[in-house]
Amino acid sequence: MYRVRDVAEHFDVSVATIYRAIESGQLSALKLGHGTGTLRVTGAAVLAYEKSCIQAAYRSWFPDATRLAVPLVMSSSPPAVSWRGRWLGDAWATAGY
Repeated sequence: MYRVRDVAEHFDVSVATIYRAIESGQLSALKLGHGTGTLRVTGAAVLAYEKSCIQAAYRSWFPDATRLAVPLVMSSSPPAVSWRGRWLGDAWATAGY
């Protein structure tokens, strides 16, 4: 599981952007502890969010496309299945890559 700050660094965005994605339901997160708690994001959630961002970018570039083609890097085995030194093989399979 990853901290919100780590996910923000991965996508090169602000922590606030990741919190907005979590609040809007675009990115799944788990709340740990009581009260305000701590949020953690699973590897599968990171990959699913990345896929949805790629698809949204594709649709913005090709709004008339009838079928969404998955980019080449996503259609075959991933070039790297680790993120920040952690194995993502199981998460990759769970996310449908």
